[in-house]
Amino acid sequence: MKKNSLIHLFVIVLCACGSSQPWPPKPAAIHLGEESCAACRMIISEERYGAQLHERGKPVQLYDDYGCLLTRRSIGDSNRRVIYVRSFENGNWLAEHQAFYVVSKEILSPMAYGVAAFATRESAAEFARGLGDSEIYSISGLIPAAEKILGAGFHKKE
Repeated sequence: MKKNSLIHLFVIVLCACGSSQPWPPKPAAIHLGEESCAACRMIISEERYGAQLHERGKPVQLYDDYGCLLTRRSIGDSNRRVIYVRSFENGNWLAEHQAFYVVSKEILSPMAYGVAAFATRESAAEFARGLGDSEIYSISGLIPAAEKILGAGFHKKE
């Protein structure tokens, strides 16, 4: 009987260990032209924009435009949530807190929020030089400015 109990305990521990996923998770693969945005339901078709939200115990939420995620963003425990954004330069995934953001009405993102993410401040500044009304933010500056940005017409197609 002891042997069966030990085997049963071993199976429970093994199952518990096998079901836990590493944290933070890696970015999920997105199939362009097939998956839709969690906010606006538009088909995700552009590689240079977008974001994804991973929350412990919940399915990944995909966004076609980082602005769509900004409109739904809430303050939360960063140990339970990871956000990745697309690099405007090459479509690679960047951790939200490591990216630099250029905001401009001249950036034609899918939902016209006008936000583009870059891996370095230098590459963001280089891109912004060609835009008349741009501002550069780190995530710590972008979040407080998001309401102003979203209310200033960046989210409306003209």
